[in-house]
Amino acid sequence: MLKAMRNIKDLTSDAAAIFVDSGGILLKPDNQLIKEICKLPNLKDEDLDKALYIHGKVGAGLGPGDDDDAFVFNFLISASIPEYIVKTNFSALREVLLFMPWVPRELENTKSALNKLKKIVNKIIIVSNTEYGGAEELLEKLKVCQIGDGDGVSVTGVIDSAVIGIHKPDPEIYKYTANLFDLPIEKCIHIGDSVRNDVNSMKEAGGIGIHFCPYSVCQDATHYHIKSIMDLIPS
Repeated sequence: MLKAMRNIKDLTSDAAAIFVDSGGILLKPDNQLIKEICKLPNLKDEDLDKALYIHGKVGAGLGPGDDDDAFVFNFLISASIPEYIVKTNFSALREVLLFMPWVPRELENTKSALNKLKKIVNKIIIVSNTEYGGAEELLEKLKVCQIGDGDGVSVTGVIDSAVIGIHKPDPEIYKYTANLFDLPIEKCIHIGDSVRNDVNSMKEAGGIGIHFCPYSVCQDATHYHIKSIMDLIPS
């Protein structure tokens, strides 16, 4: 068990900054494209959403050396898509999941939660793995968030692994972020859907990792969980 587990909302009140992962928290795969490829009329958005959180400790957070094809296959199988359809359409589905831009996840709810969180913790910083960069531009284009004024939530910064050359699960990405914004790492919280890349890596860096687990499938009592960003906001 975590030593001296605290109320998760008390953690927020004491935080110097909140780091937020992008894939799986702010963004998700384009369900509509997946449905069009699979041609399954009964394939539900909820099944695809759940699949992002139940097929392993990596979550959406692929890192260097991970088996990308295994991620694609396991994600689709976890969504109850028949194996023969997955194999028949694998190249097209792989393109959607790995190389096409993801879309906002619960956009208005996410923006509302982030704006409320900003009233408690002044600094919100996106910390995301990408293979080729472009996280900042994509989040602004999708009106999720941006640095400064815009149609999304104004955030303090967007740290893109491809831009800085440090990729999760390397804990140095969190140390780099804290140092860049002159923050004490022990007072920083990171929210992510990957136990390995987000929770454990942030803990190794000296900060606090919180597992974004909207369907409560993780029963690991050694780290914190939330089902929604709203769970961090004191009532």
